[in-house]
Amino acid sequence: MEESHPLAEGAKGASGGKMWMVATIIVAILLIASLTVFVVLPALNPPASTTKVFKFDLVAQDFAYDRIGFNPSFTVNVNTPIWFVFSNNGTNVHEFLLYRINQTTTRASVLADAYQDLAQAQALHPNWRTDPVEANLTLDDYNTFHDGDARLTRYNDIDRNVDPDATTDLVFVLQEAGNYFFVCHQVDTSVNPWKIHQDHGMWGLLTVNA
Repeated sequence: MEESHPLAEGAKGASGGKMWMVATIIVAILLIASLTVFVVLPALNPPASTTKVFKFDLVAQDFAYDRIGFNPSFTVNVNTPIWFVFSNNGTNVHEFLLYRINQTTTRASVLADAYQDLAQAQALHPNWRTDPVEANLTLDDYNTFHDGDARLTRYNDIDRNVDPDATTDLVFVLQEAGNYFFVCHQVDTSVNPWKIHQDHGMWGLLTVNA
């Protein structure tokens, strides 16, 4: 058996310790390097290009957009995203129905068409004024007639309801320049005769520039 010498053992221990330290340092350097690559390289990438968006807040009241006696007007560019944050501060359901103004479609024409649909529904339920069940059936039929009325087809089917105390995001793109308007065709049943919300003044304008 080889004889052990304390000095030699100490030298071996010192050598082993140095090797362990070197190995530890190398591992630390590699770890730091890997973290540096992970953290720094993404930061060097340019940010993604952002798309221009026309963003508006629109608040429904009973019975107006934003405030009573006011008709909001917005201007946007064609082929650019339009984002309405549509909130309802009223106690009734409200909506955003979009139409493009042309020779046959105006604010007056869509209101008249909506009243025709309402009259058709009321004719089916003669007791709509006094019977709550009949009143609800009348509103159901009105919604059916309105949604199926080709004269009242929304532009690009842009149509959104919002319940009381709720908020919805309405995002769309218009590819045709021109003049548009939006209305609420829900029905106010608290008055006699019933009144469509647009007739209370619940409408707004949207101008789309080329």
